[in-house]
Amino acid sequence: NLTAYLTVSVTQLPIRTLEDVLANQHYKVLVSKGTNIYAQILLDTSGPYYELRKQMKVVDSMPICSQTVAVDSNPYQVCIVDQNINIHFYNAYCNKVYIADQTFNAYSLGVAFPKGAFYLPAFSF
Repeated sequence: NLTAYLTVSVTQLPIRTLEDVLANQHYKVLVSKGTNIYAQILLDTSGPYYELRKQMKVVDSMPICSQTVAVDSNPYQVCIVDQNINIHFYNAYCNKVYIADQTFNAYSLGVAFPKGAFYLPAFSF
């Protein structure tokens, strides 16, 4: 599973869940155009992702999302991307990292294997 996490540039107002973001309308949620999370927010007709749309600001790429939160002085920005891209930018820009407790938008990743692949038993399903 690829897992998405909420990351924030502020620690005085901790965010632990998606509902914490929704509860504070000051937060601007940066989401990268074309990602799974972006599509989920646009497709939902009710629930937390639908509500998140009101606070969403679309950015062109995952690097822009992470970089904006890391280098901008606005403490009310939240970047929602896959955790692995955030780790790259934490290492590049941050000396302190805060990752929320709640994972969300987890999804399975399908992989196709050739028929009779000798390495198939090495994979754990």
